[in-house]
Amino acid sequence: MLEKCFSFKHLIPLLSKAGENYSPAKLESLIKGIAAAPDNFRFREWVRLVAARPIPRLEKELLHSLKQISLASDGLSHKTNLQRIKILRIELCKRNLDGYIIPKSDRHQGEYIARHSERLWWLTGFSGSAGVAVVLPRKAAIFVDGRYAIQVKQEVDHKIFSHEMFSNMGPADWIAIHARQNIRIGFDPWLLTGDQVNRYKKKFSDLGVTLIPTNYNPIDVIWSSQPARPISPVLPHIKKYAGETASIKKNRLTRFLLKENLDAAVLTKPDSICWLLNIRGNDIPFSPLVLCFAILHRTGTIELFVDRRKLTPKAIRHLGKEVEISGLDSLQRSLARLVQKTSRVRLETSSAPYWIESFLRKKGGIICKGNDPCQLPKSYKNSTEIDGARIAHERDGAALCTLFSWLDRTIKKGIVNELMIDERLERIRMEDPNYRGPSFPAITASGPNGAIVHYRVTKETNRNLQNGELFLLDCGAQHHAGTTDVTRTIPIGTPTDEMRECYTRVLKGHIALATVSFPEGTTGSQLDVLARQYLWDAGLDFDHGTGHGVGSYLSVHEGPHRISKLCNNIPLEPGMIISNEPGYYKKSEFGIRIESLVLVTNKQPYKTSKRKILGFETLTLVPINLSLIKKQLMTRSEIEWLNIYHSSILEKIRPKLKKPD
Repeated sequence: MLEKCFSFKHLIPLLSKAGENYSPAKLESLIKGIAAAPDNFRFREWVRLVAARPIPRLEKELLHSLKQISLASDGLSHKTNLQRIKILRIELCKRNLDGYIIPKSDRHQGEYIARHSERLWWLTGFSGSAGVAVVLPRKAAIFVDGRYAIQVKQEVDHKIFSHEMFSNMGPADWIAIHARQNIRIGFDPWLLTGDQVNRYKKKFSDLGVTLIPTNYNPIDVIWSSQPARPISPVLPHIKKYAGETASIKKNRLTRFLLKENLDAAVLTKPDSICWLLNIRGNDIPFSPLVLCFAILHRTGTIELFVDRRKLTPKAIRHLGKEVEISGLDSLQRSLARLVQKTSRVRLETSSAPYWIESFLRKKGGIICKGNDPCQLPKSYKNSTEIDGARIAHERDGAALCTLFSWLDRTIKKGIVNELMIDERLERIRMEDPNYRGPSFPAITASGPNGAIVHYRVTKETNRNLQNGELFLLDCGAQHHAGTTDVTRTIPIGTPTDEMRECYTRVLKGHIALATVSFPEGTTGSQLDVLARQYLWDAGLDFDHGTGHGVGSYLSVHEGPHRISKLCNNIPLEPGMIISNEPGYYKKSEFGIRIESLVLVTNKQPYKTSKRKILGFETLTLVPINLSLIKKQLMTRSEIEWLNIYHSSILEKIRPKLKKPD
């Protein structure tokens, strides 16, 4: 345990010289929280959380302490530990529980979570981004989707956890089959949403299975080396990047509440709150978010619930007098006051913790279910954010061109593997002072690994790039100006005819979507077929969505708009940024994906058109490989589009490139 490994008493005299007074316990808690936030060492904003005016020696000692903590094991590994399951069952027995549901989630249902919240990983060894485990007295199972069918076999011992696919059987169905009558299944009410709990209850209603919300999470009790909750500084996202003030955004949402006859909206998604208040943070990997909750009142008042230790005087000034700041422990009290004074509360029950929904109902509040009111306005990028997106893509395009140039030179000289490329990409990007980190874990996948849609290289899976194979790179970057996401596929040596055929069909679908004109009111699901049509002609397809929304220095995956086979009633509108990423994957052989981000724009309609016509502007500036194309399958207009696209890249990226060493 960290408590036994580290002492911070030597820092107290240095802090006193800097004018700060800490008790040993308070200092230890703060430093462990800072150490639990990702990449706090690269950016020095965290120092101000410890001391407003740090002296050089203090900063050096603090940095040393943080690095020492970061080297300590938190128990997360890619292997199942049977002893942990046994200890969990003992803990459940003490609490009169027969089983427990362990989801891959935190209190905010985010895509990426802090290591503190990696309970599923710690218990099972599964490190994927989505999954659920169920532990019963004599049986256990883990549930994943098709993206992780291979990974779960590599990381989770099937003798301890049976491997289940969500598409075949969900956790509730599995419990119904394997649980005895009158069983008590526990769950953390902060980690499941109200909608999820209601689905479980509906399934269990006639089976004698009782769902028990627990006041504590048993994993937290038995995980002795669990990292602290992350503490990173709240940073103002200034108007230079945001394009409009928080006050303007707040007024827009207040008008929405009044129009819908709502008294308040409870916000549980950090990306919504960060967008609304023009703040950013570093509490979780890949997304610059502050973990927090908020209540927006129809009067225009905003209550922000956040660990106060994250707030510097600068951040407090930025938030202003219209934002009432409280600690996380004040949320329950404020929710109780809310339903005493008002009755109609907007809550997105598909993402809000069950605890919040349950508490509001118990106190007599009327929950008006609906989408988070920030999600749709956030998807409409203003002119400043659009300009920022273009700048971010120029910077990232230069980084990717530099990487591919290095790869082309290096692979001719000797061995190159997936980890080398991953590390080189990060090194190149870090040369840009505007780079704030990756927007998701890069996928550097060679040969058969490319067929794993969400592959992530590890020391165990790392392989050399080999002649005759394809290499797929899917990566993204965070800049103050914007967020990027791009995928390119290149051949290593001479590709097969099958590879070129499949690649060209993927490219034709990519171009068809990039060049489409469509009337306002069109949804992404109505356009999805354009990206698949040429694959379908050959009896091929891909099993993921074609496009996801992207934030502005926020989450790389955002809604509510998307391009997918699945029905979606959100129309694509000007200002939305979305990905265009068809692909094809041949199991155990290769993967192909071509992904660019596109901006929804107004197009000049025909003179006879009475409707507004929209289209896409491709933002990504990374060349598309030509040697994989079967030219005879391409039309003249497709070739022309590709040539114009590459000319645009040359014009915008060439001035940013450096000569190779």
